[in-house]
Amino acid sequence: MNPGIILIFLDNSQFDTGPENHIFISKGIRSVGLNAQNQTLFTTNNKKIPLAVWVREVLKGNYQNYLKETSEACQHKRQLKNLAAPLLIRFRQLYHTIVRDETYRNKVDSYFRIYKNGKTVRKEKALQKKFDELYSEIDWLGKEYHSCIAESYGLFMWKKIPEYDKPRLVFRLESASKIRKLEECVKMFNQWEASFIIAFSNLELLIKNDLKNKV
Repeated sequence: MNPGIILIFLDNSQFDTGPENHIFISKGIRSVGLNAQNQTLFTTNNKKIPLAVWVREVLKGNYQNYLKETSEACQHKRQLKNLAAPLLIRFRQLYHTIVRDETYRNKVDSYFRIYKNGKTVRKEKALQKKFDELYSEIDWLGKEYHSCIAESYGLFMWKKIPEYDKPRLVFRLESASKIRKLEECVKMFNQWEASFIIAFSNLELLIKNDLKNKV
């Protein structure tokens, strides 16, 4: 088991935005903060704007452009999130079976113990080879998974998130190309899993038949 990696996958702070952006996105209303005492205005990104400067920027259309650009960026991130979410759910499931719980290795171990303890009739190199091949594939799979979550691979990064005491591994929700790359990883693991299930089922059948023959 490897409990050291804590998977968050999506950093929800990426979707945080200032109140003026939030109101504009949800209601289409332009808003701004007012400091009456100092006769200044403020937004999330600019804490102190002289009134004359504000009027000039509004008349130029810069503030409206800022709101629209922020709205489009937030909506784009949400679209990416919707595409990434099911892939990340599957990727998390794979983490549990491949790394944390070592489900595949435990399945093979259970039959390898039967084989090594001499409880089956069959004792031959071909059967030992099947075990060796399955263990080799399991080792490869673990390495591939760790390779995919390594920062150098470009899909995930370790990030300090305010509500957690330690950095968390999060998906780089930056572009559709990142999601396509993640999709390729999931597809590869799914194909391997299907291949493993077939190979393991064949091994399981051999062992069970041997046990019946011994009885």
